[in-house]
Amino acid sequence: MTAPHPSPLILPADLLLAIGNNRRCYYHPDDRNLCVKVVHPDIGEKVNNREKKYYQLLQKRDISWDRLARYQGAVATDQGEGLVFDVVRDYDGSIAKTVDHYLKLEDQQINDDIVRQIEALKTYFLRESIVFSDLTTLNMVMRRTAPGSRHLMIIDGLGHNDAIPLCDFIPAIATKKIKRMWNRKRAHWFDNYPQIKGRVLNYE
Repeated sequence: MTAPHPSPLILPADLLLAIGNNRRCYYHPDDRNLCVKVVHPDIGEKVNNREKKYYQLLQKRDISWDRLARYQGAVATDQGEGLVFDVVRDYDGSIAKTVDHYLKLEDQQINDDIVRQIEALKTYFLRESIVFSDLTTLNMVMRRTAPGSRHLMIIDGLGHNDAIPLCDFIPAIATKKIKRMWNRKRAHWFDNYPQIKGRVLNYE
């Protein structure tokens, strides 16, 4: 967990790492191996609050973070509350690139690797009972662990909007929800990449 900060973190423009539909992501001012996610002013705090609650649950369950950017806690910033995560870096220190980036290379070997990694991700979600809501090829990254070796990780898109969150506490319900969401959405993640779309399979 990050240490409490005596005053709100200042997040200047030169620390901006990425911009999404709902949030902006900055390098942490004190540590470039951490990032801070804050919502756009017109979005409101609901998005961060929902994600914070879910990641706190994952921490309490002591899950394996093998395929997730690790959540480190919440901090006050000059732009509202921010959620702090590890920055996913390659073995050489560079920022891990998205699955979308690698698919655009149209490299058969890399495509084969992505398909294998996604199959491993399916197993991981079920093993850890991790529910997702908004996975895309832009919030999946391929971390290079060595030359020619990659490991798929998730940097966003987890949690759910269930009013009665039974899936958070009953593994059998989580399993059904994970399979249902995967089978409904997985084809659309790769609409622009027919070379692998048919190879990413449903749960049985």
